[in-house]
Formats: sequence, C-alpha cells, structure tokens
Amino acid sequence: MVLARFGSFEGTRKAPIEEIVKSIRVNRKLVLRIVKEIKKTMNRKKVSEKDWSCYTPFQRKVCGVVKTIPYGKTRSYKWVAERIGSPLAFRAVGQALRKNPLPGIIPCHRVIRADESLGGFSQGLKKKKELLCSENIKSSFL
Repeated sequence: MVLARFGSFEGTRKAPIEEIVKSIRVNRKLVLRIVKEIKKTMNRKKVSEKDWSCYTPFQRKVCGVVKTIPYGKTRSYKWVAERIGSPLAFRAVGQALRKNPLPGIIPCHRVIRADESLGGFSQGLKKKKELLCSENIKSSFL
C-alpha cells in the first residue's frame, strides 16, 4: 500500500492512494494508470510506456533518456543533451524537464547541473532535495 498526502496545505492527511483516487472526479482511468505507474516507480520496477501525445518530440527524447537514469544515480543536464544528440542543448533540456507533467514517473529530479548543484525542479528545490535524499544520493549541495 502506498500512502500519500492530500487536501489543503493546512488540512493534509495521509491515506492510501486508492482512497485519494476515489475522491478525484476527473478522468478516473487516467488517474488509475498514473497511480499504477507511481507504485511501480516506488517499488523500483520498470515503468511501462505511456501516452506521449502531450509531449513535444524534443520532450519525448529528453524524457526517454531521463527515464533510463538508475535509481540512486544522477546525471547532468549536459549528459542528457549529449545522449539526445544535441550536446549544446543543456538549457533546453532543463526547460523540457521543467514542463514534465509527470515528474513522479519520469525521474527528472535525478538531473542536476554539471557542477553537482541542483539546478531547478518544477516542484521546488526543497522537494528535489527530499527526493534525492530518499534515494541516498550524496552531493555537496544537499
């Protein structure tokens, strides 16, 4: 069972993810698929392919490389840019990751600057630090 927090900031509470999903009144099928993928990620299982239609071709390339970064490891924005065949596009890589709609599935928190500083993160640097620390990743910037 995976527990998560939900509710307003002051009124958050822990509950099984399944309970949270029941309270969501949007595309239930999509939400259940996302929950399944998050559980796989948390259990360190390979995440299955998903619908890439909301991504640009560049984002697809970037996310395709980023999802290969192993649990407990980091890579630089430059490393990702080199792997997609655009070695000078490290800033564009950062922008593509900033717009990643599913950071829990595509582990963009594992991408840091070449000098090992954190760079940015769509959910804030505090959350990026928490995620990296939860994977026992060591850096002088944590």
